[in-house]
Amino acid sequence: MKRIFTIFLGTFILASIAMLSGCGGNSEDKAFEKFIDENDALVQSMLEPSEDWLDEQDGGESIALSELEKVDNLLAGLEKLNQNEMSEKVGEAYANTYDAFVAARVALEDILEKTRKSKPMPGGYTEDRELEPEDMEIFEAVMADAEDAEYEPTLVATQVVAGVNYRFTATATSDDVQPNLVYVYIYQPLDGTPELTEIVNVD
Repeated sequence: MKRIFTIFLGTFILASIAMLSGCGGNSEDKAFEKFIDENDALVQSMLEPSEDWLDEQDGGESIALSELEKVDNLLAGLEKLNQNEMSEKVGEAYANTYDAFVAARVALEDILEKTRKSKPMPGGYTEDRELEPEDMEIFEAVMADAEDAEYEPTLVATQVVAGVNYRFTATATSDDVQPNLVYVYIYQPLDGTPELTEIVNVD
């Protein structure tokens, strides 16, 4: 994600340099030059898309939507220009800039989708996802003294209640039976210690 957005910013900067180098000559060249000048500060201020946004949940979604709106506005501005009327070098800078904006938009849409999927919804579990360090801390705190088997979590889903319910997908291993997949349910109250709710076999 960050690589795509870095390319996006870099391409815009290169287009700015091309304009400053005196490549623009006709009216469409000058229109692209004006576009670069007017939007340079906006592009420079835009944040890099990051998986860190997913940790912010509601904040991450609003940030992604804000950045997506900026990219859409930039694309709309570019689409008003006529590349066919530009000189060769400026036309190439235009095409590269447009492609970079499209790539940035795709990256932002992907982040927005992941943000929405990862956000706990009251009444239902989120989609399973990989464990974060804090998830593992909760699991280990509750399951450290388990005597019937050893449990190795691989995925987790959460549910917002008066606190948070965790549903860990884990492999249970013991001397008596072969390894099998189970759901380990743990409840984390708003104030208090997480506790084991139940362990059930995955159908």
